[in-house]
Amino acid sequence: MNYTDEQLNEAVKNNIISMEQAERFRDFVQKRGNDLTKFPKIIYYGGGLLIISAMTWLMGAHWDSLGPIGVAILSALYFFAFLIAGNHVFFKAKMEIAGGTLFCVSIAIIPLFVFSLLRAFGIWSQEWAYGDFFGARGRWVILEISVILYALPILFKTKFSFVVFLIAVSLWFLSMDVVQIISEKVKMTFTERAVVSSVFGLFMTGTGNFVEIKLKKGYSFWLYFFGLTTLLAGLFVSVDKDFTLVIFGVVSVLLTLYSLYKNENMFLIFGIGGLILLLCKLFEFYRQYDYFWLILAIFGLFVTGIGCLSDIKFKKRLSFNYIFGLTVLFAGLVFFNAQDLFRHILLGAVSILLIWFSLFIDRKEFLVFGAFGTIVLLSRLSFEFFKDSPFFPVALTTIGVLLILLGIYYQKNSESIKKKFAKKK
Repeated sequence: MNYTDEQLNEAVKNNIISMEQAERFRDFVQKRGNDLTKFPKIIYYGGGLLIISAMTWLMGAHWDSLGPIGVAILSALYFFAFLIAGNHVFFKAKMEIAGGTLFCVSIAIIPLFVFSLLRAFGIWSQEWAYGDFFGARGRWVILEISVILYALPILFKTKFSFVVFLIAVSLWFLSMDVVQIISEKVKMTFTERAVVSSVFGLFMTGTGNFVEIKLKKGYSFWLYFFGLTTLLAGLFVSVDKDFTLVIFGVVSVLLTLYSLYKNENMFLIFGIGGLILLLCKLFEFYRQYDYFWLILAIFGLFVTGIGCLSDIKFKKRLSFNYIFGLTVLFAGLVFFNAQDLFRHILLGAVSILLIWFSLFIDRKEFLVFGAFGTIVLLSRLSFEFFKDSPFFPVALTTIGVLLILLGIYYQKNSESIKKKFAKKK
């Protein structure tokens, strides 16, 4: 169970604990949060993110030149390599985060592996492209069911919460494909897919609430994250009239208010994010001003800075400042003049700095937004600069593997590294 500063202050007021005990507890939690094990944790997830990105939507047509048999062999090698490595690291080396991340990579490879096998044996047409997997097609249910059937035993065996996120993604794809099969449509329209995504997101958010009450907090985090993402994304892309714009705004306000009732930052992040997207939609005509994005970014940086100052100097945490400021900052960097090369570089630098800064201040918001910026940057690099390069996914995978190995080395030798830093100080 997580405890907030407000709850500790209430405990002091009610004479449950003393002020000295509360301060000692805060110091203990802060030391644990700043422990060196936090560094490899970020490294593990960062490396896993790069590999999963390389093996999923960034793949596109990068490896089509190898042919279906070549892709099948290569994806099989990746799959078994990460499965064996995950099993060794998780169960034998007892490094649950590193091993769980490697298992998740093997799960992410399943769609490509099954797709290439079906093409290699002539069951599916050679004209079908793997990139189409990320659009609604009734035939893709085979890939999605394969992922779920493989991921569930890993979840039950490892209890690694991020597996829930991958299962949720597959269920989202499955929901759209099943609707297409039932409706007997050759292809769903963009608006229809948005509606299905919104309904699925609402269902997934409700499931997250049920899981939080009955099971485990870590599982509910990813269900909330993915449910709220698909809910707001589906509503946002379908905004074309005043009525749908009002619905999107009302949902964003309700999420923000619900976060106050539930004391759940995830709802606050998406509620404020929805309001920012609403403002972007309302003030779309400001695109004609070349530096409007910069004004948004600077304003967001200013609000985030206020949160940091309050956190570091006054020991008072203002989640609203962080979430609002970072959302405005990324609205400026991401949603305006996306083709600007300078902004690509700036987006990457800001994302890396946020992830790095999350090591020194115990705030998940920086890590979440840093990861978001990294994902956006990778997708743009893949589709705009390295569209026809078969080596881009390989390079990302290599970097990801090196990061995970670095995290394992760091975790194993953390005590000696601590002593070395202590001597230098």
